[in-house]
Amino acid sequence: MGAGIKREMIGDIIINGGDAYVFCINTVTDYICNTVEYIKRTKVKCTAADRLPEEFSVSSVTEEHIISSMRLDVIVASVYNLSRSDAKRLFDGEKVFINGRNAENSSLIKNGDIVSVRGCGRFRFIEILRSTKKGKLVAGTEKYI
Repeated sequence: MGAGIKREMIGDIIINGGDAYVFCINTVTDYICNTVEYIKRTKVKCTAADRLPEEFSVSSVTEEHIISSMRLDVIVASVYNLSRSDAKRLFDGEKVFINGRNAENSSLIKNGDIVSVRGCGRFRFIEILRSTKKGKLVAGTEKYI
């Protein structure tokens, strides 16, 4: 990144009007606040915050998805209504993360894992709820909106 910060030090960025909230690792907070004065040609002012304002409360929706296996690419394709080949392109572009770490399409997901897909969103894998009569799995997810 332009300020010399590795991408893995920065998390989500939430934008609301003229304000932006950048989630980052505690060790780079002061560095960002003291060195970032411009973003492109726009002058910015940085201050550290311990939490988001209450109007930014996270909301989610619980969903059920019928899947053929616990492979991550199968679940990502189902959650975001993509074909398996479109999901594979996301993995090839290194846009899929499990619990903040880059993931491979053949990775197996575990209960409680949080999956982030750049450009699509984030969800938490809850658990396998049941099996269908044809032997497929019904997975519960919590999709953040």
